[in-house]
Amino acid sequence: MIGKQPTPEQLEAVLRKIEAMKQQIREEQGRPRRSRYRALTRMLVDEWPLGHNLAAEIIELEDLYLKS
Repeated sequence: MIGKQPTPEQLEAVLRKIEAMKQQIREEQGRPRRSRYRALTRMLVDEWPLGHNLAAEIIELEDLYLKS
């Protein structure tokens, strides 16, 4: 799996989730921190190539979201 790239569909799914996270933070309507979960991290680990740089950045972003 190393060396493969995410599909356009995978990229679109991640982008939609990130946009939803941003909107929740802007509107302060996000789920309480204790009920948030790692949807993106799980998807990236299961479906994206191991060690993909963009995946690492997205996981870091999700960490920030979960801590906000």
